[in-house]
Amino acid sequence: PNPKANANGLFEFGLAFHQLGQSEGEVLGKKLQLVGSTADTLSVLSAQHADAEWKKLEEPFKDYLKVIHAVKLALGRRHDKRVSYTALLHEIQTREVNLHRLRMSPGREGQAYSTEMSIQRYQAAAEVARE
Repeated sequence: PNPKANANGLFEFGLAFHQLGQSEGEVLGKKLQLVGSTADTLSVLSAQHADAEWKKLEEPFKDYLKVIHAVKLALGRRHDKRVSYTALLHEIQTREVNLHRLRMSPGREGQAYSTEMSIQRYQAAAEVARE
């Protein structure tokens, strides 16, 4: 149940008894008004209690939201690193296949050496990305 709704319900209950007490005779009317006043007092206490509960919960909820946001950011960065690492591995594999073809072709030693150096650079970048 909603604490604010309880407080509002008690207020309306008290108001109804207060009005009923005004329409009745002296003794019964005073007793009904007393019930109305008591319900109104309970309404105020219930509203204060609901506000106090909300204040106790508000800060932890804010903290939880901050933690969730930080986790989402961390997971996003982790995903980006994984994508980058996978792309580097794919590029290394492609260049190794290309290097193999170049080594099989006579007169392309210069291109093979250049490809070999680029593979080493990509492997170093992949090691950094893996960490």
